Amino acid sequence: MVGDRYERDVRGGAAAGLYTVWLNVRGESLPPGSPLPDATVTRLEDVEGALPPTVKR
Repeated sequence: MVGDRYERDVRGGAAAGLYTVWLNVRGESLPPGSPLPDATVTRLEDVEGALPPTVKR
């Protein structure tokens, strides 16, 4: 699951057991007490490199 909003995208994906990548283009802080995403990137072009090998083309 890739999302640019932690609360809307990443938290739900993590709760569902998905691999999560937070596209943090706004430079936001992780909400206190929140589980870490599996990866965090700040640029869209870095998302593919943050994915695990099993989902890369």
